Amino acid sequence: AVCGSTVQASADGGRYQIIGSVTGTRRRLRAVLAPGHAYDIRVRARDCRGAHGPWQTSHVLVRAASGASAVIYSRAWYTAQDGTRATPAAGARVSFTFSADAVGILAMRGWAFGTAAVYLDGERVPTLDLHAAHRARLALAYRVAVPSGRHTLTLRILRDGGHTGAAIRAFAVLG
Repeated sequence: AVCGSTVQASADGGRYQIIGSVTGTRRRLRAVLAPGHAYDIRVRARDCRGAHGPWQTSHVLVRAASGASAVIYSRAWYTAQDGTRATPAAGARVSFTFSADAVGILAMRGWAFGTAAVYLDGERVPTLDLHAAHRARLALAYRVAVPSGRHTLTLRILRDGGHTGAAIRAFAVLG
């Protein structure tokens, strides 16, 4: 039986570094990967006696969006000192146009944030929930695979009680 696993990442062919471990009932590991890099992610299982299996490797390319005009924010957004774009306003919108097979949103999750309606090429898809019971933390808050081609992802911040607002660090096209 597998009792745990070690997860490592290598950015742009560099040295592998441990990014986490999975043990017991904890079967998920979240990691934020910076756009503009190619990553090798590898996992190695360990049985209950401590014996390790072979490494299993997967390759991920996280591309940065090309051209600053790909992201359009409505007036309600402001830029924080760390470059994060934030808004406290219900109804605020942001649109991201991209060409890729998948897109992701790096955003803050925490007690002060709310929800956003998400539209892909004008069609409503599941709501993005940025509210969490902890202080603000950066996370890959949304990811969706799409058919190859040009697409537009739009967020509209919803009124959600006392948790209206969002803070977005980046949109990333994923390959």
